[in-house]
Amino acid sequence: MMTNSTPASDQATPTSGSADELATAALPGGDDPTPAIDAPETQLRITAVISLLVALFGAGLFAVRAVEQTREAGAEAVARTTLLAAEERAALEAENTDLEGQLADATARIAQLEQAQAETEARAAELEQAKTSAQDRAARLEQAEAAAQDLNEDLELKAQQAALAAENAKLTEQLARTKASLAELEQARAATEQRADELRRELGRELGQALAKARATAAAEANMAQTEARLATANAGLDTGSAARGESESGPTQANALGERWPAYAALGARFTDDGMLVTLGEQALRFEPGSATLTNQEPSALREVNRFLATHPEVRVELRGHTDSTGPAEANRALSEQRAEAVQEVLVSLGTSAERIRIDGRGEQEPIADNQTAAGRRANRRVEILLIADRSDLDG
Repeated sequence: MMTNSTPASDQATPTSGSADELATAALPGGDDPTPAIDAPETQLRITAVISLLVALFGAGLFAVRAVEQTREAGAEAVARTTLLAAEERAALEAENTDLEGQLADATARIAQLEQAQAETEARAAELEQAKTSAQDRAARLEQAEAAAQDLNEDLELKAQQAALAAENAKLTEQLARTKASLAELEQARAATEQRADELRRELGRELGQALAKARATAAAEANMAQTEARLATANAGLDTGSAARGESESGPTQANALGERWPAYAALGARFTDDGMLVTLGEQALRFEPGSATLTNQEPSALREVNRFLATHPEVRVELRGHTDSTGPAEANRALSEQRAEAVQEVLVSLGTSAERIRIDGRGEQEPIADNQTAAGRRANRRVEILLIADRSDLDG
């Protein structure tokens, strides 16, 4: 920095002189004792200050922008978090609804199981009561046998032996006569059954012809009534022969008159449908393990009758229709009904029916014949139906 080298003692002291003098003293290059200012250095300082201020201002703007970006990023993160939380909550609510449905199903199943348990307990109580009653009767029988023994000891043995010998002779004679009578009755029964089979076949053909003609003319209905009367007469003859033997045989029951193609259908308890003759086998005829397709009676008598019918009528085809009640899922019931129909098929095949004549149809719970809200209705709906489909040629004689 440059300074004035004039000594302080030589400097002129400002006075209150004229304006011209004051002006002259203020001019540059004069004898003004005030130090002169270095203009370039001052400009550099100002420039440095301004640059610093600009840098600080830019840094402040950058900081403000960074803060705004941070705030925007935070707001976006909060929005994403809120969306994820909403989606998670919706998923949890859906899962909760599903669990509530499963709980309702489980509660209904528990109620059904409790009802079944109550029925089982009631049945067990009845069996226990029957067992107690049987034990009481057995005790009374033992007492009666003891009394009879005491009575026999009081009787004279010789008198008893004589009476027994006479009775034995009578019984022997009666047995011989009975055997002879049974032989005669057996011959008569064989002849009667042979004649009855011939009548059934003959009347079956007549009845089939009458039914075919009945669809075309009203006069054929009278012929069909006459044929049915002849069939009733033949069945009455069979009943008379059975009564003579002292046996409890009965002729075939009458099914729907318009649906019988042959009298043999009636013996199976079949009824007429648009698809064919339908035989319904419920829990009395077919007994399955609960919830399974395992038959507890391996060869039910009803299936033996069906097999016997199929053996004598090779023109008839079979469709096995399985049915269940509405307990449990529908798809599981359909599969179970098909498995039970297959179990019936296995029995028929083992008895001699060709598997090629049999078709399987599992219909599940879709065709109830009773109310599924009651135990009796559910038992009725658990069944296997046997549809007997005859070729059209057998209707033409």
